Amino acid sequence: MKSLVVEDEITSRLILQKFLANHSEVHVSSNGREGLDAFKAAFDQGSPFDLVCMDVMMPEMDGPAALVGIRAIEEGNGTGAGSRVKVLMTTGLGETDSALDNVRNLYDAILTKPVRLNALMETLALLGLT
Repeated sequence: MKSLVVEDEITSRLILQKFLANHSEVHVSSNGREGLDAFKAAFDQGSPFDLVCMDVMMPEMDGPAALVGIRAIEEGNGTGAGSRVKVLMTTGLGETDSALDNVRNLYDAILTKPVRLNALMETLALLGLT
């Protein structure tokens, strides 16, 4: 499995990186713009990510905007709904976060920070990534 962690807060980024390292080749980005660029580069090279863990609130480009960009790249290249990258949104705001209202159909799961290992593993299993 190949994962991309897009998180501006270093502690959360390191936690996700450590949790995923035993199961995945992990790449990291510190904001939505970098994450979108990394996703596009991997996609264009024919080595797409299987999982993107994306923070909701980040500088330069927030998670929802980056997520829209990811789905546009996939759609523009004919990626069907069943073949899309799995996207796990992470937030400190909880599931009722209104920042996610317009992208609810674009992500696959959401976890509240701080992310716990057991919750992450359960979510990956539900997404078919373990």
